[in-house]
Amino acid sequence: MKLTSYGTLLKVCKDLLHEGIPIVDMLTIIEAVADIAEFTKAPDVLLEHVRSKLYRLITEKFKDRDGVLHLLTVKPEIEQQFIGKLQDTNGSSQLMISIAEINNLVTRTKDLIQVTEAKGFSKVAMVVDPVLRKRISEIYEKFGLSVPVLSHAELDSRANFAIEGTLEF
Repeated sequence: MKLTSYGTLLKVCKDLLHEGIPIVDMLTIIEAVADIAEFTKAPDVLLEHVRSKLYRLITEKFKDRDGVLHLLTVKPEIEQQFIGKLQDTNGSSQLMISIAEINNLVTRTKDLIQVTEAKGFSKVAMVVDPVLRKRISEIYEKFGLSVPVLSHAELDSRANFAIEGTLEF
């Protein structure tokens, strides 16, 4: 605890729980925070680093009954546009997109989820670049869209994946 405070660790744990990630592997969480706390105190950066270390747990949590992780992706050009619209302020980023872009994001995602559910899958997750993950997740939460948003860094490469749709505008 020489590198970080209990408050910082508590914030990371609260954020994990808020996003439905169990904190059963406290050793990994503490080690991950300790790994990076020397370099940054930014809560968002700490959270994403911890999530990347919990990749096995996260991948397992969002697999469907068939043992497959059903994913929605974002067209690379759109993802790059969003990354270009990130503004960093004191270690926390803001996604500076218009209301029309937010509406498009939410509407298109709802459509993809409906198509995926019609195929009979009970669990589906959106996967995006790690720098966008938290911001996209916040947008979905504000608009009542209950799709987990994962980053590429959180996926276990040994898991079975199926891309069920790609978000395009």
